[in-house]
Amino acid sequence: MKVEEIITNKIIEQLQKGVVPWCKPWRETKGMVPKNLITKKEYHGVNRLLLGMHGYSFPFWITFNQVKAINASVKKGEKATPVIYWNVSEHEKIEADGSTKKHKTMILRYYNVFNVEQCEGIKPEKIPLLPVIGELTEPETIDQCEGIVSNMPEKPPVIYGGNEAYYQPSLDTVNIPDRSTFRSKELFYSTLFHELVHATGHQKRCNRKGVTGSEGNYTVFGSPAYAKEELTAEIGATFLCHHSQIDNEKTFDNSVAYCQSWLKRLQDDSKLIIYASANAEKAVNYILCKEDGNNDHESH
Repeated sequence: MKVEEIITNKIIEQLQKGVVPWCKPWRETKGMVPKNLITKKEYHGVNRLLLGMHGYSFPFWITFNQVKAINASVKKGEKATPVIYWNVSEHEKIEADGSTKKHKTMILRYYNVFNVEQCEGIKPEKIPLLPVIGELTEPETIDQCEGIVSNMPEKPPVIYGGNEAYYQPSLDTVNIPDRSTFRSKELFYSTLFHELVHATGHQKRCNRKGVTGSEGNYTVFGSPAYAKEELTAEIGATFLCHHSQIDNEKTFDNSVAYCQSWLKRLQDDSKLIIYASANAEKAVNYILCKEDGNNDHESH
């Protein structure tokens, strides 16, 4: 089985249970992104979904070899979770004119990790103390969200009014209904985040193929470009909700019809969740002015 099929099947398993993996990650980890216990590196893209959907209290993960290296062990019967990385290799190729040019090949690989709660014998001092993160008041949450929106680089004009929320690539504008028409602040900001993630696809920002038109028109409902861009925006909005401590469980549809629609798309394209998650991570890093760190790779 191909790596992308292994990863996609993990997501499909959750959808078949009626759980949308990009709707309910990380709350049990007190706001922290999953990271490797030994190297301290964070996991990115689809790995955040794969590791976040288990619901462990600690966000720290470790490979089997790393467990052995610290004289600990994995509890009997515990199952590993796969995480992906890109293996980049260079090779020389002779061009038509006889010259030699270096080419890069990227191959998707995976390895397995265990949460520290699946292990025994890890010395307590090796597990970092989790920061105490209190619940934000409503004004504090709104300030967090407003800060994200106002500090976005090259932010597109946001036009309020009407009954629809959408990003219009030709004009590079975001349209969203008036704030007062939303049932909650969570719905308002998650919707705005969704459209701002779409806007990162513009050529002057992240230059995403589906938005720029070089991979099809994402505004055509049901097209492959539409599915990839919509999933990118949904996952990206989830990441931003998590960052601003918005309870995104209140903002996503987890109906049977919704789950079935994504099941069909993921079954048709096993690479969809991987590329959409990577695009979402890049989009969010752009909005938050963070350095992109999407190439997961840990020693194992």
